[in-house]
Amino acid sequence: MGSKSESMKKEEVRLSYDAGVLLRQIAEGFSHRKFTFASEDGDVVVEIPDEVKVKFAFKEKNKKDGTKSKLKVEMAWFTPCCDQPEECTTKSSEAAGKNEE
Repeated sequence: MGSKSESMKKEEVRLSYDAGVLLRQIAEGFSHRKFTFASEDGDVVVEIPDEVKVKFAFKEKNKKDGTKSKLKVEMAWFTPCCDQPEECTTKSSEAAGKNEE
């Protein structure tokens, strides 16, 4: 069974220019397949494989005092625990069996 962990999460208000700078830094990292986020607990290094799943959406919602807009960009990928994924499955199954004993 897998486990989830959150290495970093940040929500803040930025000037649109500064948001663009952040997006350019992330884009540059994806181009090089590696980037680093600075966090309060230290740097978080992210390594990216050759292929990633990309989802994006743009929504607008009219309100009585204006329009609320939202742009979502999500990129996801899977990194196997070793070069031969079938070995990872075998090792995971064996480890799970040992934990049940």
